[in-house]
Formats: sequence, C-alpha cells, structure tokens
Amino acid sequence: MKLATYTDLIKALPVRSQAFRSKRETWEKMLKPDEIEEIFGGKTEVFISRHDIFAEAAKTNPDLKKIVYLTILWGYPTGRNIRVHFSSIVDQMLKLTQILGQVRECDISDWNDHFSSADNRIPGLGLSTYSKLLYFLDVKVGSYDALILDRQVVKVFQGKVFDDFSELAHLKYENAPQYYVCYLREMGRVARLLDVRNENVEMFLFTLGSQLKVNER
Repeated sequence: MKLATYTDLIKALPVRSQAFRSKRETWEKMLKPDEIEEIFGGKTEVFISRHDIFAEAAKTNPDLKKIVYLTILWGYPTGRNIRVHFSSIVDQMLKLTQILGQVRECDISDWNDHFSSADNRIPGLGLSTYSKLLYFLDVKVGSYDALILDRQVVKVFQGKVFDDFSELAHLKYENAPQYYVCYLREMGRVARLLDVRNENVEMFLFTLGSQLKVNER
C-alpha cells in the first residue's frame, strides 16, 4: 500500500489540536499537591492538546518541569504504560530538565551518544517518552526535526503496511533508539514527497496506520 493514497487526509489532519483527557485522581498519588494544583487547578480533569504543550514550550522562560508533566499526561492520560517508571522520572526531574534545557539550546548532534547518556542517567525514560519531549521542544536531531516514536508507530512499520517505509520494516521497540535517526530521515523523505508536514505523517501512522488493510483481489 502506498501512503500517497491518503495524502489529502494526512494533509488535513488537525495535528496540533489532538488532545487527550486526564483525570486528577489518576495522578494525585504520584504528584505533590502543589504540582497537582498547578496542572489541574480546581478541575477534576484536564484536556491537553499538542498546541497547549507547544505554547508552554514557546514561552521566553518555559517551565521545563511543567512541560514534562504535561507531556506525560498528554501521552499517557490514563497513567497506563508510564506508572511503573513515573516515580523514577520524578526523582530524576532536575537532571532531566537540565538535559532538556541543553538540547533545547544546542540540539543533538550525536544521537547515539546522547540517548545512551540520557537513558543511563534517567532510569525508566524510554524513547516513547523522550521523543515526545524532544518533539514538543522543537529539538533537532542532527539535521532532522524530532518526532514522536512510540510502540503504536513501530507496530505499523513491523506490519509492513506501507511500501514507503521498507527501510524501517526491521524496526522493533527494543532497537528503536538505535534507528531513531533513520526513522526521522525516512519520515522527512516521505513528508517531502507528499508535500505534507512530517508530524502529520506521524499522527496518521499513530491513529490509522495499524487499522488499514490492503484489499485482496
């Protein structure tokens, strides 16, 4: 199947409006009262969009800690798949925000060295979460714009749904960090061919990629 079949749909996706609801009760036992208040205020739930996080990151002096929390609540609204690692990330928050502050200013030239160092210092910080943070902070990895790469997107490549991504057919979540730059390169290449934004391709793969089947004749 060719991704070009869905070019108009991919181009029209309201990427920055994609939002998820997260309930206060999910996070009350994992965050301090003042942190809960900063994120939820008096509300029982928040509705966080990609735009909201980009807007927070675009501030002159962004609160990187708040961006981490907003990103996690957006990416894991029910707490599932992050709960077991969340306390470790919170415990290492100062180191994490220092790393994010550095890459926000200088980008990432050597991805393999950088991710190995970040991963070693922040136990539990996997590529799914870290790539979200890099994406929302508009970080470049080499000459490529950072994009989210999580299990859902990896599953699309494993399923060989689209011929456009034959270079990524060998991808597994376990080896994804090793091939992250290759992923960014291929996503950029396909986006240019279709004349769409690369984040639109990522959202399309995440939302619909694993739900499409080639019609058999």
